[in-house]
Amino acid sequence: MHSLEVTDLRISLGDQEIVRDVTFSVKQGQRVCLLGESGSGKSMTASAILGHLPMNARVEGSILVDGIEVAGIPAPKRPEGARVAMVFQDSAVAQNPLVRIQDQLMEPLRRHRKLSKRDAHSAALELVESVGLPDPEALIRRYSAELSGGQRQRVCIALALACTTGLMVADEPTTALDVVTQSKVLDVLEKYTAGENTPALLFITHDFAVASELCSFAVVMKSGRAIEQGALETLFRSPENPYTRKLIRAAAMATIEPHLERAATLSASADPAKDEATGFFELRDVSKEYLLPRSAPFRPRKTKTALRPVSLSIAAGERVGIVGASGSGKTTMLRLMLALEASNTGEVMCEGRPIFPGPVSSSSRRRETRRSTTCGAVSLTSRWIRWCTRGSRTASTTH
Repeated sequence: MHSLEVTDLRISLGDQEIVRDVTFSVKQGQRVCLLGESGSGKSMTASAILGHLPMNARVEGSILVDGIEVAGIPAPKRPEGARVAMVFQDSAVAQNPLVRIQDQLMEPLRRHRKLSKRDAHSAALELVESVGLPDPEALIRRYSAELSGGQRQRVCIALALACTTGLMVADEPTTALDVVTQSKVLDVLEKYTAGENTPALLFITHDFAVASELCSFAVVMKSGRAIEQGALETLFRSPENPYTRKLIRAAAMATIEPHLERAATLSASADPAKDEATGFFELRDVSKEYLLPRSAPFRPRKTKTALRPVSLSIAAGERVGIVGASGSGKTTMLRLMLALEASNTGEVMCEGRPIFPGPVSSSSRRRETRRSTTCGAVSLTSRWIRWCTRGSRTASTTH
């Protein structure tokens, strides 16, 4: 039996045909990926399957979800047996920033599994733990803005699993993640899809490497059409369409190996005099801790270390990359550099002017600094481009 059957699908917005003649299927216990570049029609096809198309969209053809015809039917009006779970690309937008994680998880559990409030809370903890998130009790009491990108994406998977559907659609859920977190998210998707009692998966991506880790079958799309489909192993070995061959070559070039020689050349040609160049940013033993919500009234609040003491010097004209896994402290470091927050320890200097500690340690003075110096988030952009004219190096952050 098929979890999804799409036949001769055509989608139009006004007079413009966006998707045409798309036919493919996803069997129970199967993971299938839609492959193609941005604008190829992947997400529009997924929106038709989910029932989330714009009001002015016109749908022709057939979409069967667990044998039920749903083409052109909005998601709220579909029968209970034709529900589809979704993992969105932007996890920050997919979650309500004003509602705690536990309440967002408990809602589908109570609605679809008919659980009591107490049982739904226990099930929410189990889901959070199952997708590899640490300290479930503390995590579900947080808001989405308090989580890293990788943590939010795994919460999105937990939300999809809470819906207990026969089909899950994941729309490029790893695009914004670092490679370490991406691997963890793919492991979770592999573990909880395409099993005997788990949903089948339609995985949307432009990355052949990611698709090969998770899926066994692929549908390649270009300009709104499905131009080639088959087993991934076959597509890798003998692709028939020139566009498929182009995607495979691009995936091969996206690895780190082609850039190693260039990095070695840059290192060999580095100007020793640049080490004595005027400092643009200086960070000396800066760190940052945040207070966590109370676990219960009147209990002391615990702290979370977002950034351990780190030092970094950026000279005029340098291009520096801050590299690290999700939650390693990259964004926290940038917020300290841009005077958006105050450091708990150490010193932050911009063009010889103190950001912390000093006259801008208060929030009002930090606002003034952001307006008047290159450390401001707006004025920094144009000045940064002028400074970044030579050299490059990389800084990494870890816990």
